Amino acid sequence: MKSRIISALLILGISKVYSQKKNYIFTNDINHYWEAYDQIKKTDDTHKKYELINTLYIDKASDGLKVFMKKRNLNDSVFVENINKLPKYWNSVRNSTLAIKSKQKEIEKYIKKLRYIYPELKPANIYFTIGGLSSGGTADSEMVLIGSEILVGNPATDTSELTSDWLKNTFKHRKYLDVVYLTVHEYVHTNQKDGYVNLLGHSIKEGSCDFIAELVLGKPIKTSYIEYGKSNLSKVKEDFKAEMYSNRNDKWLYNGKKSDHPDLGYFMGYEISKSYYQNHPDKKQAVKDIIELDFGSEKAIDEFVEKSKFFGNSVNKDEIIKKYESNMPKVVKIEPFENQSKNVDTATKQIKITFSKKMNDVSLNFSKNGKEHFPLQKKLGFENDKTTLILETVALQPNTTYDFYITNRGTESEDGYQFGADEYKIEFTTRP
Repeated sequence: MKSRIISALLILGISKVYSQKKNYIFTNDINHYWEAYDQIKKTDDTHKKYELINTLYIDKASDGLKVFMKKRNLNDSVFVENINKLPKYWNSVRNSTLAIKSKQKEIEKYIKKLRYIYPELKPANIYFTIGGLSSGGTADSEMVLIGSEILVGNPATDTSELTSDWLKNTFKHRKYLDVVYLTVHEYVHTNQKDGYVNLLGHSIKEGSCDFIAELVLGKPIKTSYIEYGKSNLSKVKEDFKAEMYSNRNDKWLYNGKKSDHPDLGYFMGYEISKSYYQNHPDKKQAVKDIIELDFGSEKAIDEFVEKSKFFGNSVNKDEIIKKYESNMPKVVKIEPFENQSKNVDTATKQIKITFSKKMNDVSLNFSKNGKEHFPLQKKLGFENDKTTLILETVALQPNTTYDFYITNRGTESEDGYQFGADEYKIEFTTRP
């Protein structure tokens, strides 16, 4: 009996060693894509192109590519259309995507080091795919999913055929390209908790991955946002502090489409995490705290920031929130009737909404009552120095209740503040 137990333990130990050594970095999707690409470029037959992308790429998809396609709603049409429309782009990134395979040993080395500084590290498979220009990288449970065609984009990439301003701007600002660092960054994400409570939590979630990657690589990481952030630390820090309890993610994260200095939220999260680490007496515990932080808990985030001492010994959260909310645009007047009026003239052709500030745009939507109760035909524009929005109504019917919402997402003042309510309902009833 004893010998059987010993044998079983030996087998278990051998299995464990084997499982730790087996390949967990997959690059075959890249090879399969270029095989399909070359064959597709040889034919003008549309039906044949779809057949080739399916048989040579999609049907051979790794488990990671299958998940990536599902997460990003990718299909054969997306791949074929990109191949048809972007020959210059594909030619400029091809060699860089194929070179990723040569980084495998280096990636393995630093994942091993990551496990050393964080022994609780959960295993994850890393998949380098061609992801239909949908994402440079994401994490899903025990998978790191890399869109290699975006990962390798840089200022030298030919973007003349691209229609995405986000991609163009992202590549323009990517002066530094480090496949290993970016892979470690995404790997850390697989060990983080889901969700985030506000801009502060979201920024720490992203920036902490940068800081952990820097610890692992043993050298300062180089990105455009870290370079700009360090050169303008005082201003960036104060601007971020004023908005960190809001949901202004579009201003600080993934904003390459409209910002000359995108992704500064990453920089702030990186700096806060670095400060936490430097001020913690137990560095191994600090790494554990950073990776296991509950980004969805306001209390956990606030305590983390306080212990980091990045903003000094204390932060007056209530004062920051109060000041931010005072700057958010609000509705101050509706014409030619008051909200919730019960006797509106059916001859009304326009509705005017006046805000407390100059506006960039206003987002409108119908309510749960449906489109038949939506009274608006189109926006006619702004007047009164962009504080008043003019709306053209449909032909109003008598004795009918109409309603619509001004929504937070997409409603923004000229100085960059979002609307002061998630939804603001405007409702009125026409006279009999």
